[in-house]
Amino acid sequence: MAASGEIEIELSTLNKKVIISRPESSSLSVGVNQTQKCQTPFVFQVEDDEMEVVKFRARIKNGATTWEQDFVVPITANLSPVQEYVIGDGGVYTVAKGGNDLDTVEIGQGNADGIPNPGEFIEILVKDNDMLWRTEASVQGPYANPFGIHLRKSDNWGSYDHVGGSAKNSTIVIASDCPDGEQIDLSLEYWRPDYPYHIIGKGSVKLEIVGSDQTPPQIAWVQIPADNLLQVKLHDGSVIDRVQATFIDKDKNTFDLTLNDRGIDGDAVGSDNVFCGLVPKQKFGFYRLILEAEDSFGNKVKQEVLEKFLLH
Repeated sequence: MAASGEIEIELSTLNKKVIISRPESSSLSVGVNQTQKCQTPFVFQVEDDEMEVVKFRARIKNGATTWEQDFVVPITANLSPVQEYVIGDGGVYTVAKGGNDLDTVEIGQGNADGIPNPGEFIEILVKDNDMLWRTEASVQGPYANPFGIHLRKSDNWGSYDHVGGSAKNSTIVIASDCPDGEQIDLSLEYWRPDYPYHIIGKGSVKLEIVGSDQTPPQIAWVQIPADNLLQVKLHDGSVIDRVQATFIDKDKNTFDLTLNDRGIDGDAVGSDNVFCGLVPKQKFGFYRLILEAEDSFGNKVKQEVLEKFLLH
């Protein structure tokens, strides 16, 4: 898939309390899974101190093609710094769950030292009323969530409030090329119970990133949707250089397959971190699968997938 060419963008909103003083901008060519700054910033003013989110509509023109896309922008007031928190980067913690329950679980991916390093997958756990609460984080800047990564999970509170609301928790990926000493600002939100209501806690955290990337790629999902086409989605703080699959049949015979993210050999879109490969014709049956991936910093992961896959 080719790059876009120059893009023209115009913002609008139906919210009468939001004034857009600079609604138009443009961007240079954008490649697949690439982030690109507009040539001039959009400027808007919110005339409501209690507003938490603004919905915009972007009218986007790319050559002869024009389309519209709605999106929301969180509005964060001047939040007070969080006094006590833990950085989950691969350690095991007991955290609040479901409104009135606890869960002991591994949180984040990294060296589990509680210090944010480049390449790590981290969660911020706020300590409040002697408990750790998972948080939803808003973050901006070039060194957080590179390559368009957006990792967020839901914690269903249905068994507590009998309504079905769910608290959200975010995982932040630190870019592998983040400079030593770089600071990243986060705005946090978390739920606490007060039946039948929810108390929403808010605060800010400033992270200082130190060290170097020692975290391997993380496997998000694996599937063979049809016709022996293997697809593997991975996340990492840097470019992923190599992904290899090893299949094992019931008689323990093996064969290897190198996957690609270049838009060829079964890969529909290049550079989207979905690595693909067409498995040659095989004897009909279920096969075990071991995946190995390596990023541009030399960090490697080798992991067997729990599911077995049908090949033919």
